[in-house]
Amino acid sequence: MLSLPRLINILERLLKEFRQKYGETYISRIKEYKSKFEISMIVDKNRVKIIVYKNKVKARVYAGNLRGLEISIRRMFLREYDKEMRLKQREREGSI
Repeated sequence: MLSLPRLINILERLLKEFRQKYGETYISRIKEYKSKFEISMIVDKNRVKIIVYKNKVKARVYAGNLRGLEISIRRMFLREYDKEMRLKQREREGSI
């Protein structure tokens, strides 16, 4: 299950990649719901909304008419999500 501190770790790594690739990038809002997180961000003067579900590996990205940007951001986010979940699994195995 995805928690807010883990999401922030993922977003920090994503922002580094986005700034290298797209230039000016920042997060404008993170809203937490019962079963999901909604992240609003600006990527190179384009508004992007990412919806991440807490209990399953599913992320939806909306960037208006920029389909390529949506696919790229979704792919990067899922890659970082997988890294974070593997790290969580290693921490759990190490504590047992």
